[in-house]
Amino acid sequence: MVALSLLLVALSVKKRGAVSDKAVDWSKVGNALYAWAGLALCVALLTVLGFVLAFGLFVFFLVLVIYRRPLGTAVATGVALPVVFYLLFQVALSLELPVGKLGF
Repeated sequence: MVALSLLLVALSVKKRGAVSDKAVDWSKVGNALYAWAGLALCVALLTVLGFVLAFGLFVFFLVLVIYRRPLGTAVATGVALPVVFYLLFQVALSLELPVGKLGF
């Protein structure tokens, strides 16, 4: 996968040439950095909160801050996706998700 990623980067650079005439969209760069910071925080919270709560907070953050959707949509998505993941992995596939100190 790393080799394919590097190939895509090389082809993209070759296609555009040495100088790019497009300006950098700093709002998109900021959103990407916020998403990475949110993911890092989610991973750090896995041992404390467990997968279900940490992932729910991460999804809530992404929908509310990055995608700028209404609060109700962010709450619904932040609750629904972790429940779906729990049902899929824990119940249907009998795989253990990380459990935090709160038991979730």
